[in-house]
Order: sequence, then structure tokens, then C-alpha cells
Amino acid sequence: MNHSQFLGYTKNKGGHLVIVEEDAKIVRLSFNLYLKGIGCHKIKKFLEEQGIKTVTGGAEWSTATVDQYARMTLLQKTYVTDPLTHKQVKNHGEVTHYLVENSHEMYCWDGGV
Repeated sequence: MNHSQFLGYTKNKGGHLVIVEEDAKIVRLSFNLYLKGIGCHKIKKFLEEQGIKTVTGGAEWSTATVDQYARMTLLQKTYVTDPLTHKQVKNHGEVTHYLVENSHEMYCWDGGV
């Protein structure tokens, strides 16, 4: 796993992922906003307006990057409605969401922003 450009994590001397607490605050904030139903584009804009830098120190966030952090733990945000056309739609509770646990040390969120 690329940890040098993976916001919130680094590797220790043993090669295990460890959380970088200062960066984890940004990921927790983004994830909490996402759980409240705020889309990746609005989260991107919020991070930029707050002057929060990307993992590479940039001022401009990518919506794909914000989406990637949400997908780290929350699965099945979309689902396929028609297997023949492979049409995907947003999951608003029609099918179960899953959180991946124990794949690596995960961020904890308290539901607040």
C-alpha cells in the first residue's frame, strides 16, 4: 500500500500501518460530512475553503480523492440495478452498507463534525 501519499497513515519500522493523528482529523471530518449526506464535491469545496491542504500539500482537492477516503470503510454506496446494463445507482438504504473492519487500523468517528 502506498502510504507516502495516503492521508492519515504511515508505516512504522515493522512495516505496519499506523495512524498519523493530525492527518486523521481531516479524514474523520470528511467521513463525518459524508455520513451526513454531504457529497464529495461539497466536501472538496469545504476543505479548500478551510485552507486544509492535501496529502501532497496542495490547496486544491480532487473529488476522487475525497471519495476514495469515504470508500475505505463504507462499501456498497452504489449498487447495480440491472446486471445486463450494469447500471449503478446511489444506495439510499435499498441494500445493506458494509463497513470493513480489521483490514488495518481504522479511524474512529464520533458522528460529530
